[in-house]
This record gives sequence, structure tokens and C-alpha cells, in this order.
Amino acid sequence: MIRFAALDKNTGANVINAGIATGQQVSSIFDTAMENKYDIDVWAANNIQAQNSKEVQHILNQAKVNEAKVSSKNSLEAFKTQLNANTKKNTSNVFAGILPVLGGGYLMSKYMKDQADRPMYLPPKPEKNIPLTAAVPKKRDYLSLLEDQTEGAANLQSGPGMGFGEGWGRFSHVIRMAEGTGKADNPYKVMFGGGTMENLNQHPDTVIHGKRHSSAAAGAYQFMPKTWNRLKEKYNFNDFSGENQELGARSLVKDRGVDPDKIYKTKNEFAEAMNLLSPEWAGLPTLQNKSHYFDQTAMDIDTAWQTYNNYSWNPSQPVSANVSFLTGDTGISTGPHLHFSVWNNRNKQFVDPTSYTSVLSTSSGTPFSSFSRSSGFGPRAAPTAGATTDHDGNDYRTPSGTELNIANSEFLSRDYSSGYGWQNKYRSLDNPEIEYWLAHGQQLDTDVR
Repeated sequence: MIRFAALDKNTGANVINAGIATGQQVSSIFDTAMENKYDIDVWAANNIQAQNSKEVQHILNQAKVNEAKVSSKNSLEAFKTQLNANTKKNTSNVFAGILPVLGGGYLMSKYMKDQADRPMYLPPKPEKNIPLTAAVPKKRDYLSLLEDQTEGAANLQSGPGMGFGEGWGRFSHVIRMAEGTGKADNPYKVMFGGGTMENLNQHPDTVIHGKRHSSAAAGAYQFMPKTWNRLKEKYNFNDFSGENQELGARSLVKDRGVDPDKIYKTKNEFAEAMNLLSPEWAGLPTLQNKSHYFDQTAMDIDTAWQTYNNYSWNPSQPVSANVSFLTGDTGISTGPHLHFSVWNNRNKQFVDPTSYTSVLSTSSGTPFSSFSRSSGFGPRAAPTAGATTDHDGNDYRTPSGTELNIANSEFLSRDYSSGYGWQNKYRSLDNPEIEYWLAHGQQLDTDVR
């Protein structure tokens, strides 16, 4: 394989000027080419670097293209003359010397022709402004938001309406008001600037451009896409539903060292909590009574404390139903007992609940371990007509009316089915992927089928 010197990556002129070299220079070029260790592939790589250099890009115009063509033609004529005058020279040596000159000139001309009409750099086009369903507010006026609070938004319960308890109901209300979503009929659909998304299938991840700021924040707690993606991966959220937004916001609060369920009795304690959360939500005040971010405005601490204390708490279900479960024999049952099952939200299946019974305790102080197991998890013979043979939990012989507490959990729902009777569902606070289902409960006076 013929080897030759690599082209100078800084200028194509050196290649062209070589075309008028003397016969001695031609021989020198050939000798250098024969000794050079760069093969054609290395030359090509260097030539690409030359093509990308600033100097090459600055000569990308038609005049330089023509000049390069003329120079190449002149080089060819010069070497033809040189060949005629030196017929006794080794023809192969001369041809080898011509090769890099002609090749370089041709490639340089071709490259410049291809690039002549191409701009040196095209910056990415900015996203078009997305129309809002509501005007972008000039500034956040928190007192007016309090005055204009609609009844529907004011009565969104349990942070809002998810059964988490009064502590989170009050605290979440402050965050939503500070982030400008508190007065919306459906705060979960609010995007930055006041517009609304079409559905809650997923975080919209859409940048909205306002007069002063641009942001892709969305939802009741104005989650940024990066924050939501982190929560989504951590808890396996499959949508942007209100329930998942609540769980995500509570997770962010806990990650900042704040108890989301605490009920604050003093303004100083409350102010400390606001300060800890101010890096998470720009609308919450620091101890200096301003936003954690220099270019943002925040609710002042007096308004935040007023918002917290004026929140109208009206839980949709009795508090007792949120924290305890009364065993019974409703549904398909052979008698009073507890059916305890554990649902894994990530895998979408029931798992053996035996190792999870440590979360169960009785209000009377009787150890839960004192109740014997009457039926285990997995395949079994149906104990009565209509009962399942593939048991999704464990059954325990608990007397009717035994009040059970579920540690480190939050109440999700209470419903009735013909098979399980009255059933409470709870989510683990230690692992939100895990849910505890307690069935065959006693019917309460407040229960309505």
C-alpha cells in the first residue's frame, strides 16, 4: 500500500502550493511519503479534522472554491511540464509525489463545494410558546388568593381528599396556596402560569413561557419533570393522578426532614418547617421571610401561618376509620376472623403476608401473635362454599370487634364486596409500593353500601 504524508489540517494552501515544487521537492515529498507511518485511513481522519477546523470553515465560499479548482489545475500543468523535462527520472517516483497533491486538491475542492452554502452553526430553534387556558399572572398575591378561595378548593380534604389526616390537610393546603394552585377547581391539573393540562396520564413535561420566567412545573405541588421522574422511578408511579401527586409531595416533605402529619401549635415551629421546605418550593418563606431563590417571590410567614390556621378541616370519613379496623365476619366467612393480605403495587400481585404481621397490634394491648392462623397463603381447600382455593392472604382467629391498629401506614379506602365483606386498605409509609388489606371487618354505623 502506498503511504504518503498527511495533509496539514490547518490550511489547504500548503497542499496546493506543493504542486509547483521542483523535481527535487517532488522527490522529497515522495521520500517523506514512503517513510511516513500514516496510512490512508489516518490521513482521512486528519482530513476530517481539517474540514472541521475554523480556518477551513472560514473559506467556505464560492470564490475560494474556484481558487482551489484553478490551483489544482495549475498544479497538474506544472507537473506535466516537470515530467517532460525530467524524462530520465523514475516515473513512479514522480507519480507518487503527484498523488497527495492531486488527491488533496481534489478532496479540498469537493469538500468546499459541498459546504459552500452550509452555515457554520445553526442554533436550536426555541420552542413555540404554548397557549394557556388562563393568563399568566403578573405576580403572586397570596392575600387575594385567600380572599378569592373557592368553596370547592377550600374544602378539598386530607391533602386534598385522600384520607391522610388533618396534619397533612393543613400543611398541603399551605404549599398549594404558596405555589399558586390552591384556588383551582382541580389543582392537580394546573400547569405553570395557571393553564391546565388535558389529563393526568403523565407529567406534561412542557415548558410554559411567561413574561418573567419559563417553567415546566405542573400539578398541585408544581413538580418539575426531573423531580417527578425521580419520584416515579422510586415509587413506580404509573400516572400523574392526584393520589400519586399527594404521595410524591409527602415524600419530598419527609426527605427534607419535616413530618407531613404534624399539627403545629406555634408559629415558630411552623416557620422552621417552612424554612426547611423553602428549597423545595420557591413559594414557601425562609426564616428571612423571603424565597430561597433570589429571583422568586414567596408567601410571607404571617400569611402562611394564617393560611394554615384558617384551613377548613372537614374529613370525609371518621378519624377512627383512618387509624383502626374492627374485625367481624362480613362477606363469605366461617365465623369471626381477620383476613390479612399484602399487595405489591410494583409487581401487581399479592405476596405472602406472614412477614408483615409486625405492623398489626390491638388497641387492648393483646399481642397479635396470640391469634392463631386458621388458613395460610396460597393453594388450599375451600373452607366453605364460595371461598377461594387460591388464598391471597392469611386468616387469623380474631374475636369479633377486635380493634386493630396498623403501624407506619396511611389509610387509603374502605369498601364492601360479597367475598371479603368490609375491607380497609392502607399504604405502608416505609415502602409505598406495599399495601395492607384487612377484610371481613365489622360493619360500622357510618358504612353505606
